[in-house]
Amino acid sequence: METKIKCTLKKALKILLYIGFPFGILFFYFGVGYINKQCEEYVKNTIKYEIHKGIVIDKYIDKENHSYNTVVYLSVEDSSAKKIIYPNDKSGLIDYIEVGDSIVKNSNSYSFDIYRNSHKKSILLDFACTQ
Repeated sequence: METKIKCTLKKALKILLYIGFPFGILFFYFGVGYINKQCEEYVKNTIKYEIHKGIVIDKYIDKENHSYNTVVYLSVEDSSAKKIIYPNDKSGLIDYIEVGDSIVKNSNSYSFDIYRNSHKKSILLDFACTQ
């Protein structure tokens, strides 16, 4: 009886290997492609057209929002506090920005200009999903 169970288990593992493995690869390949496409669309249709102009007043890790690095700035356009949260950005923008910096990001651009102590640094956003 024990030999019969082992034989059945071996057959089941072979079936899983021959059928499950190719489906797993296809799922991974198309799943990653779908996620990458969503990322590209979000970056091209939303982030590209965002406008940020102001002075950084706070920078923190928002533990209530997935522990995302968050920058808060006082907008020069309407004097309101606004947040920048780019969890997938690989450019180092959020790490570089400090409280007191002036920031500018114009519409139709992926570039942030950061002004600190009379020096300007431009950082190009990199979400690793756009070409």
